[in-house]
Amino acid sequence: KIYEIIHNIFIKNDLKKKITKLTGLNYSIDYFVAYKTKKIREKDLKLGWYANHWHKDKPFSKYFIKVIIPINKIDSQMGGIEILSSKKSKNQVNNFSKSDYKMISTNKNILIFSPNLCYHKAGSINNDKQRKQIMLQLNPSKKWSFNKRLYFLQKKKEPKFPYFSYLFSNKEEF
Repeated sequence: KIYEIIHNIFIKNDLKKKITKLTGLNYSIDYFVAYKTKKIREKDLKLGWYANHWHKDKPFSKYFIKVIIPINKIDSQMGGIEILSSKKSKNQVNNFSKSDYKMISTNKNILIFSPNLCYHKAGSINNDKQRKQIMLQLNPSKKWSFNKRLYFLQKKKEPKFPYFSYLFSNKEEF
């Protein structure tokens, strides 16, 4: 199903061309995970359960991007991802203002952003619902491709140094 999802999103819906036009780069899809997020108990909100605190993804290329695809509708109570603009993120000194973007979406929308340049966090869920989504990590590449081990990699934590993590990976062009 992972490869079918990739084909539908990147080929059938022309996202591959749109991303290349926007960034001027080709990418390799190196990480894929589908997950659900639940409400954090009030007493645990200070803990880092699922990237729910402001952060940047530091050990990555500044050209790497993430694609977030909601599986279910995300409303204002479901804690969609929150992002500060790259301009605000550049000037930020642990004084986080209201986010510039909070994902509220049907399951027909996707989000593409640069997590190395923009502070972001997973928003907190305010009810007993679950947020379900897919996250893909795209790294600059000579040609559009995907890691042939995506199925197995989804069971592992997202690697922090993709250049080294995927250096000898088998890729398939698409």
